[in-house]
Amino acid sequence: MKSLRRLAALGAGLVTTASLLVATAPAAAAVTDLELATRWAPIHHQDTDSSDYDADYLSKIDFDLEWDTLNNWEHQDDVLSRMTGTVYYSVVETSTHWFLGYGFYHPRDWEDFSDPSG
Repeated sequence: MKSLRRLAALGAGLVTTASLLVATAPAAAAVTDLELATRWAPIHHQDTDSSDYDADYLSKIDFDLEWDTLNNWEHQDDVLSRMTGTVYYSVVETSTHWFLGYGFYHPRDWEDFSDPSG
């Protein structure tokens, strides 16, 4: 079967999130949001396409120095030094728990699908 490359994009990129629930520590052991996010951060494994490996880099949403995500596919390889690994995080605290969320962004992403026509 022929394999087609179809774009799987959200806007112009792909955002992936992971969430984690963490029980609270005693008040005397107060920590910052960054400390919590760093301590409980997931290990992220990323497969890259050898034909265009830098297209799979995780980056800032505004890596091209503007917030128009509709053109990020085209701007992805303009200046590769701007493609710095970035993880976004969120910390929400209740009276009993911290809720941690992590977000990853790629300017380009695709998925391989089989061509049903053969």
